[in-house]
Amino acid sequence: MQYRNLVEALKQLPPWMPAFETAVVSFFGLALCWWAEPSDPYFVLAVYPWPIIAPVLVALRYGFFYGTISVAIIDISLVIAIQQQWVDYSTIPYSYLVGMALTTMLVGEFRDFGQRQLEVLRQSNLYRQVRLDEFTRNYHLLKVSHDRLEQQLAGHGQSLREALRLLQRRFSHKLSETINTKQGRQILELLSQYTYLQAVALVNVVNNKVVPKSIAELGGVYEVEPKDPLVVQAIKERRLMAVPVNKDGQLEPFDSQYIVAAPIIDSENNLYGLVVVKRMPFFALTSHTLTLLAVLVGRIADFINYSKYHDNAEDEEQQWFAVNLIRAALDAEQVQVPSSLLLIRFNSDETAERVTALIKDIQRGLDLVIRCHKEKSNEQLILFPLTDELGLAGYKLRLAQVVRERLGKDLDSMDMELRQHSISNRSELALFLKLEGIDGWQMARHTGNLS
Repeated sequence: MQYRNLVEALKQLPPWMPAFETAVVSFFGLALCWWAEPSDPYFVLAVYPWPIIAPVLVALRYGFFYGTISVAIIDISLVIAIQQQWVDYSTIPYSYLVGMALTTMLVGEFRDFGQRQLEVLRQSNLYRQVRLDEFTRNYHLLKVSHDRLEQQLAGHGQSLREALRLLQRRFSHKLSETINTKQGRQILELLSQYTYLQAVALVNVVNNKVVPKSIAELGGVYEVEPKDPLVVQAIKERRLMAVPVNKDGQLEPFDSQYIVAAPIIDSENNLYGLVVVKRMPFFALTSHTLTLLAVLVGRIADFINYSKYHDNAEDEEQQWFAVNLIRAALDAEQVQVPSSLLLIRFNSDETAERVTALIKDIQRGLDLVIRCHKEKSNEQLILFPLTDELGLAGYKLRLAQVVRERLGKDLDSMDMELRQHSISNRSELALFLKLEGIDGWQMARHTGNLS
């Protein structure tokens, strides 16, 4: 066994070991001196008293107490030897005896002092080590807690908004109707980045039947079983399906080799493929993660659908707004992701021009702004994805602040009207649009999906 220092080594010795070693070293030193110089075994008449080596060694190893015992053994043995006339010394050399004792005591005292200093340092280091271990444990607990918090919030708030922004930058107007291997792998990499998928495949669906061979895969899922119950159920119900989890957080018995199946369905209910998840961390199998996955695959399907016709659309901007408007309603219905709609009706062209410029300045990455009618440039419709009533109220406050700072007026005093709608389903959204007279614009091919 190895010890970090001498203090630990000495503490592990049996209680009798110091006394035993003191006796052995002392008598062995005397025996060696008797063998080396029988006529002067204590080297009283020599230039250097060599027997002092034994008590000095004991004092260095065990300190003042055992060093004193060792030198006492030698001094007492010298007195006895003189009295018994074993050595040819005329008188007892008191200076020799006192010198031996003082030298050994000084060595022992310095050793004890140094050992006490080492013990203080050892205790101090031990305290620091305890605090360091406590800090390390707390750090790892905090890190795990932080990671868990990020994972639990993966389907909401900033993570979802960030994922949609990245999806929009990477795939907007770039996906073909038939997903190729390169595009499929990019899709799976993005989904894995935000939903912690470890083994996942993207497969084609033809006439509501899954093509077993994967278009793209991560984690070695090269084929998908078309008759798997989870796959069949996802295709039949045309929505994301996952293995059920009980109230204790354990997977319910389910005869499927997969965990999640997410059909890629656009806002017109066209099916383009299926994302099948075979393995993911258990802690990630939460409603938040599934919400994020459902929202992302829906947006991917909308990009595919939009790429089919936007080149021929008379007004691409309004067509894209229509796609996102219906997707917001579908997300609200299916996965309870909030979105809001704001209609601004200007009563003068001057107000419309000045406020529209301000709206563009404070427009966020996912927000969409369009004119409701080509013949009415004084109406603006703003879609706020992932924004509830509270978020919409915050936007209106920012707009009021910008209007006050740049135009010197209160928002309420401006020559315009605000109408807002919290998107919860398609029917209420269609009713809001109808009541506000928003019709006849280039959403004709989509508005049927709002009813």
